Amino acid sequence: MLEKPTRSPASLRGYEATTLAPPGPGRSAGGIYFDEVGKRCTNASANKTQSTVGTNFIYSLQIHLWIFLSISMSALREHWAEANARVLQRKAQLDAMLGDSQRYEARRRDADAWLTRMEARLAAMAPPGHTADVLDMQLRDQKSFHAEVHQYKHQIELFGQLTQRLIAVYRNDDTSRVKRATEAINHRYTDLNNSIVARGKALHSAVSSLQNFDRSLEKFVGWLSEAESLLDAAERDPHLLKNEAEDKLERERGTKSRGKSDAFTRIKKYWRRDNKPLLSLHNLRLYPLAMNL
Repeated sequence: MLEKPTRSPASLRGYEATTLAPPGPGRSAGGIYFDEVGKRCTNASANKTQSTVGTNFIYSLQIHLWIFLSISMSALREHWAEANARVLQRKAQLDAMLGDSQRYEARRRDADAWLTRMEARLAAMAPPGHTADVLDMQLRDQKSFHAEVHQYKHQIELFGQLTQRLIAVYRNDDTSRVKRATEAINHRYTDLNNSIVARGKALHSAVSSLQNFDRSLEKFVGWLSEAESLLDAAERDPHLLKNEAEDKLERERGTKSRGKSDAFTRIKKYWRRDNKPLLSLHNLRLYPLAMNL
């Protein structure tokens, strides 16, 4: 620590006693003595004045230097304290960033591992089967698989929220890598979910086709059984098949005739309402039809 300077003892020093030389020829001892004393007093006074001025200048210079150094040291201390506070603040921010980055990376690795397992599981699934039991088993597996993927959607949403928080907190830093990694995870999850939905539709379509095939097969088997019965009956009685064919033809003709009679009756009622002819273009078009019936 710089100490405040004090006055030098040399400035307080008095006139030192001196010895006088013996008087020369032609002068008295008293005159010579007083002349010498006056000369020496004058010289001593001049020396004392010069010494005092020099000492005061040095003392003033030391005072100004001490004040300047004191102010400089104070400013330096303030600057150091401010810089140290900023460094500590940045260190705390970097520590928090490191913790957030580690949590983000852990979440990203978990999501990547889960997506890899689900993608491999989907790729290992067989295409839609051709029998009812195989399709039923595939539909059960598809339902449980889709439920598991849908349940993990919450984790994907939390991962996206963490990403948005990091981008907002560290907006002055480069967060492009975080954005790209999160977008890749979201894209993979969307593709996985769409592939599962498409496979479910394919399985339901296969089940519907199989059910339609079963119904068509049942109709064909029924028709085939009826045809076999008719052939067996025709082998036993050749005229039976002819009689059944004639009966069927008569039934069809009777149904057609009854349909025409009903139509004629309706037209006739419309043609004459309250025993009065209805003359119109529409009735004129209906008249030839009624005559043909």
